[in-house]
Amino acid sequence: MIARREALVFVHRGDEALVLLRVPDDSYWHVVAGAVEEGESPRAAAMRELREETGLTAEVHALERRYRWTARGGEVEGECYAVQAPAGWEPELNEEHSTYRWCSFAEAAELVRWPEVGECLRVLESRVRQRPRRRFTVKRPRTRGEFFLRFPAEGPAREVADVLRADRYEVAVEQEPSHWLVTARGDVRVDSFDVAEVAMSALAESRGGRYAGCRRGS
Repeated sequence: MIARREALVFVHRGDEALVLLRVPDDSYWHVVAGAVEEGESPRAAAMRELREETGLTAEVHALERRYRWTARGGEVEGECYAVQAPAGWEPELNEEHSTYRWCSFAEAAELVRWPEVGECLRVLESRVRQRPRRRFTVKRPRTRGEFFLRFPAEGPAREVADVLRADRYEVAVEQEPSHWLVTARGDVRVDSFDVAEVAMSALAESRGGRYAGCRRGS
């Protein structure tokens, strides 16, 4: 029986992950985490805990990882999220922690108490390392284009939306009956649509989705 539900937030920047040292007598290294309150969604809980424990207010992205482990008081079910910290940002700890550390994903995975949390850090590292190879930026815009990408779940759709926003696309994420639709609008050179479509297709496939075509001059 589940004693409580938790939301975990994995904060990272570049090749580093953030770990926090808990204050209690049996202090241990952990990531941002806290109980999901009654009537609260796991995502909302994750954003609240991030703000309370580090001072960072930011959108979090589902990792689609869920673990169970036995802690004090019974079995805990944790739902995992990730957020990329802004350059130069440092956490402002609350009373629940005594210190923090930025370290490699591998070191963080060894420091944290529960193996399941360490495994999630390794999963996040693999995704972070893939992102630079998937980025695509359109230069010298010429013609308006609208690109459509479909995903089976919300988490990958929102991750891809963040990549596209960083590439200066206007992005919308919508839930449809059988999938999540990401629509990216931007200005593309007439002779670059083929290149853009290849990049969009690779980006969608990297997150388990598929590219569904484009509309020119919209």
